[in-house]
Amino acid sequence: MQATAAIEALLSRLAACVDDVVERARSGAELREGEAEGMCAALEELLAHRFKRRQFLLFSVHPWSLAEHAEALSSAAAVRIGVARQTGSTDSARLRAWLYLLLNRRELAAEVDALLTPELCS
Repeated sequence: MQATAAIEALLSRLAACVDDVVERARSGAELREGEAEGMCAALEELLAHRFKRRQFLLFSVHPWSLAEHAEALSSAAAVRIGVARQTGSTDSARLRAWLYLLLNRRELAAEVDALLTPELCS
Protein backbone atom coordinates (compact mmCIF):
# COMPACT_ATOMS: atom_id res chain seq x y z
CA MET A 1 0.00 0.00 0.00
CA GLN A 2 2.83 2.39 0.89
CA ALA A 3 4.57 1.71 -2.46
CA THR A 4 1.34 2.48 -4.31
CA ALA A 5 0.97 5.77 -2.44
CA ALA A 6 4.55 6.69 -3.32
CA ILE A 7 3.95 5.94 -7.00
CA GLU A 8 0.71 7.91 -6.96
CA ALA A 9 2.51 10.89 -5.45
CA LEU A 10 5.24 10.67 -8.10
CA LEU A 11 2.65 10.40 -10.87
CA SER A 12 0.74 13.40 -9.52
CA ARG A 13 3.93 15.48 -9.44
CA LEU A 14 4.79 14.41 -12.98
CA ALA A 15 1.27 15.25 -14.20
CA ALA A 16 1.48 18.76 -12.73
CA CYS A 17 4.88 19.29 -14.33
CA VAL A 18 3.64 18.00 -17.69
CA ASP A 19 0.73 20.45 -17.51
CA ASP A 20 3.23 23.29 -17.08
CA VAL A 21 5.26 22.13 -20.09
CA VAL A 22 2.12 21.67 -22.20
CA GLU A 23 1.07 25.25 -21.49
CA ARG A 24 4.47 26.44 -22.73
CA ALA A 25 4.29 24.19 -25.79
CA ARG A 26 0.85 25.53 -26.72
CA SER A 27 2.46 28.88 -27.28
CA GLY A 28 4.49 27.28 -30.10
CA ALA A 29 7.85 28.33 -28.70
CA GLU A 30 10.73 25.93 -28.14
CA LEU A 31 11.51 25.05 -24.58
CA ARG A 32 14.49 26.86 -23.15
CA GLU A 33 16.91 25.46 -20.61
CA GLY A 34 15.27 25.22 -17.24
CA GLU A 35 11.66 25.42 -18.46
CA ALA A 36 11.19 21.67 -18.39
CA GLU A 37 13.52 21.07 -15.46
CA GLY A 38 10.67 20.17 -13.10
CA MET A 39 9.21 17.69 -15.55
CA CYS A 40 12.60 16.10 -16.21
CA ALA A 41 13.24 15.79 -12.47
CA ALA A 42 9.80 14.28 -11.87
CA LEU A 43 10.19 11.81 -14.73
CA GLU A 44 13.67 10.79 -13.60
CA GLU A 45 12.42 10.34 -10.04
CA LEU A 46 9.56 8.14 -11.25
CA LEU A 47 11.91 6.05 -13.39
CA ALA A 48 14.39 5.83 -10.54
CA HIS A 49 11.72 4.64 -8.15
CA ARG A 50 11.37 1.37 -10.05
CA PHE A 51 14.53 1.14 -12.15
CA LYS A 52 17.56 3.10 -10.99
CA ARG A 53 17.86 1.47 -7.59
CA ARG A 54 18.00 -2.06 -8.94
CA GLN A 55 21.36 -3.68 -8.28
CA PHE A 56 22.81 -6.22 -10.68
CA LEU A 57 25.78 -7.87 -8.96
CA LEU A 58 28.42 -5.14 -8.88
CA PHE A 59 26.64 -2.22 -10.55
CA SER A 60 23.37 -0.28 -10.46
CA VAL A 61 21.28 0.56 -13.49
CA HIS A 62 20.22 4.13 -14.34
CA PRO A 63 17.13 5.05 -16.43
CA TRP A 64 19.54 6.33 -19.12
CA SER A 65 20.19 2.65 -19.88
CA LEU A 66 16.57 2.32 -21.01
CA ALA A 67 16.74 5.51 -23.09
CA GLU A 68 19.86 4.25 -24.89
CA HIS A 69 17.76 1.49 -26.45
CA ALA A 70 16.12 4.21 -28.56
CA GLU A 71 19.09 3.91 -30.94
CA ALA A 72 17.43 0.83 -32.37
CA LEU A 73 14.22 2.69 -33.25
CA SER A 74 15.42 4.81 -36.17
CA SER A 75 18.38 6.74 -37.51
CA ALA A 76 16.87 9.97 -36.12
CA ALA A 77 16.56 8.37 -32.69
CA ALA A 78 20.18 7.21 -32.91
CA VAL A 79 21.25 10.79 -33.68
CA ARG A 80 19.36 12.07 -30.62
CA ILE A 81 21.06 9.49 -28.40
CA GLY A 82 24.42 10.48 -29.88
CA VAL A 83 23.78 14.16 -29.16
CA ALA A 84 22.73 13.33 -25.60
CA ARG A 85 25.91 11.28 -25.09
CA GLN A 86 28.05 14.18 -26.28
CA THR A 87 26.13 16.74 -24.22
CA GLY A 88 26.03 15.06 -20.84
CA SER A 89 28.90 13.96 -18.67
CA THR A 90 26.72 11.86 -16.33
CA ASP A 91 23.83 9.47 -16.91
CA SER A 92 21.42 12.01 -15.42
CA ALA A 93 22.71 14.77 -17.71
CA ARG A 94 22.47 12.51 -20.77
CA LEU A 95 18.91 11.51 -19.83
CA ARG A 96 17.87 15.15 -19.46
CA ALA A 97 19.53 16.14 -22.74
CA TRP A 98 17.61 13.35 -24.47
CA LEU A 99 14.34 14.46 -22.83
CA TYR A 100 14.89 18.08 -23.91
CA LEU A 101 15.57 17.01 -27.50
CA LEU A 102 12.37 14.99 -27.58
CA LEU A 103 10.33 17.72 -25.91
CA ASN A 104 11.49 20.35 -28.39
CA ARG A 105 10.60 18.07 -31.28
CA ARG A 106 7.31 17.14 -29.61
CA GLU A 107 8.22 13.45 -29.91
CA LEU A 108 8.58 12.38 -26.27
CA ALA A 109 5.34 10.38 -26.04
CA ALA A 110 5.93 8.55 -29.32
CA GLU A 111 9.53 7.64 -28.51
CA VAL A 112 8.79 6.46 -24.96
CA ASP A 113 5.86 4.45 -26.30
CA ALA A 114 8.13 2.86 -28.92
CA LEU A 115 10.74 2.12 -26.25
CA LEU A 116 8.21 0.20 -24.22
CA THR A 117 7.05 -2.07 -27.04
CA PRO A 118 7.49 -5.77 -26.30
CA GLU A 119 9.79 -6.28 -29.31
CA LEU A 120 12.38 -3.82 -28.01
CA CYS A 121 12.07 -4.83 -24.37
CA SER A 122 12.76 -8.50 -24.98
